[in-house]
Amino acid sequence: MIVEIYWQDLTKEKQAELLAVLGENGNYDVFPIATIEIEEEETMAQAMN
Repeated sequence: MIVEIYWQDLTKEKQAELLAVLGENGNYDVFPIATIEIEEEETMAQAMN
């Protein structure tokens, strides 16, 4: 399972913080800020609890 975090998922405060560090020359609204991959085994273990 893959979870993608996009610009609009962030709070306005966190968006401002990232812009201050990264600048405004990115395609933050188009591409994921982060991608988290969760292995099948972890997903199955959580479902059983």
